[in-house]
Amino acid sequence: MFLPHKFVCGKVLLNGFASLYFDNLTSPTVLTHSGHTINMNVKRLALTFSIAIFLPPPVIAHHNSDEKSVEALTSVITQAKNITTPIKQFIIQHLLPISYDTLLAAEIINQNSRKIPLSKTHDIDQTWINSEDELAIHQEKLSNPCAQQVKRIVKNNLALVEVFVMDNQGAIVCMNNITSDYWQGDESKWKNSYERVGVDIGPLRFDKSAYTNLQQISLPIFDSQDHAVGAITFGINTSRVDGD
Repeated sequence: MFLPHKFVCGKVLLNGFASLYFDNLTSPTVLTHSGHTINMNVKRLALTFSIAIFLPPPVIAHHNSDEKSVEALTSVITQAKNITTPIKQFIIQHLLPISYDTLLAAEIINQNSRKIPLSKTHDIDQTWINSEDELAIHQEKLSNPCAQQVKRIVKNNLALVEVFVMDNQGAIVCMNNITSDYWQGDESKWKNSYERVGVDIGPLRFDKSAYTNLQQISLPIFDSQDHAVGAITFGINTSRVDGD
């Protein structure tokens, strides 16, 4: 396991955290892989300097990341207005490298290759939602190699409460806790991260069970050719990052 050279040597930059000037910036929460913005109207962005992020070794094995992809995703994160600066730093330092996790990518590709009809996925989703007991598919999604990797990631980062991985249709590949539904393909978390190959930043919400503020961040998962094959959603306990 190693960290890509571009991350260690500061290719991932937290641009202008010390001083940012935005003129007429609206809805900066989605940036596509190709660099085109969605629902963004940035007339001018002046950055006074950049701060290199030096990351600790992650708990993931991965291939080399594409510099343009990393810079595009980093850009939308730094420009986002609905998350705090510590959360931005946390995403770039701890979550963005996971977009290149080879084990997660392989598990997604394996599920994609089955070409499960969307109608069957919807049937599974209804069973999943309506079931009051744990199903066999719940157990499989909680224990497969993808889930084991996700649980290792959560174990090594106490700020993460929930993590789940989705395939190219939005169906669950794995999770660390049972999700409310199986199919996420109609939700912005999957559409913005996988379909648009960008970043989806969910609203801050109070979770009664955890009795804390949680925020979901979704990112694409890339294969070795830098193609998005699926997506991953992280539920962050913001108090453990912001220090509230």
